[in-house]
Amino acid sequence: MKEDDAMLIREKDENLKNILKRYAYYIEQAVNYGTHILLWPSKEDREELNVIKLYLRYFLDMLDALSILVKAGSGEPTKSLLRSAFEINLSVHFIYEKHTASRANAFWVVEKMDQLKELDKMNPKGKHYQQAKQNFDKEGIIAFGSGINGKKVRAQIKEIEDYLNAPELKNAVDEYKRLKQTKTGKIYWYNLFDGVDTIESMARILGKHTFYDILYRHWSKTVHGNNITKDKIHFDEHGNSFIKPIRHPVHLAWTAKMACNLAINTFGFYVRESYPERMAEFRAWEEPFIRDYEIDLGHEFIT
Repeated sequence: MKEDDAMLIREKDENLKNILKRYAYYIEQAVNYGTHILLWPSKEDREELNVIKLYLRYFLDMLDALSILVKAGSGEPTKSLLRSAFEINLSVHFIYEKHTASRANAFWVVEKMDQLKELDKMNPKGKHYQQAKQNFDKEGIIAFGSGINGKKVRAQIKEIEDYLNAPELKNAVDEYKRLKQTKTGKIYWYNLFDGVDTIESMARILGKHTFYDILYRHWSKTVHGNNITKDKIHFDEHGNSFIKPIRHPVHLAWTAKMACNLAINTFGFYVRESYPERMAEFRAWEEPFIRDYEIDLGHEFIT
């Protein structure tokens, strides 16, 4: 079946395609630079740097996906990716803010504890297996338990438990267990060691609350599937309303510029904290990059 071109036109005219390619180009250039600094070798094996590198890799995933959506002229889904990119930016800053080694260990401990919870639901001998099976069977989503190798699952559980017994993780494990006794609901790595309760609190501590309040909250409506009106309805000169088509390229110059701003801030902070001796290299990339995209993306061409 062919799409209804009143709601979707995949083939765009050459002028629009060229504009969208230009927008995407700068995000792609940021991704390209990020792939290089991600692979810079470290003089020492620091656990916090390993965590930061994983965050940076995920950040590049978000930017790369943004470049694809921008080139396709798909504006609305970019908000979810910008939100994730901003949250990664906050996490990287928060790890380095203080207690860096402890926060890095907290990340791994919470990550592994979450994995244990999920594996327990897949372990036929686990205490949460039967409840998980009942829930799946009741909701009829998928056949629960088919293809599960209990022996393999238990081997994975043992491997994680051995990992968590490492002496360097003892303080983080003890802190997790302490917090488990006092906190209701899910535990996040940034809760440990007298951290923060929420991403909003993190943004406030890091001096980024205005950004959070104005943009992150707005992007969250898209993430949670509630942003169903803004930029979705068009009114003609007679006051008649129409639903705008999907892949509507609204605000994509702004999206590209925001993605580039987040990239510069994240990359610059990463280099300054992890490779201060290489800041001159970063500046040599940053200055012409900012100059070019500020000129090219200074105005929104699509409304």
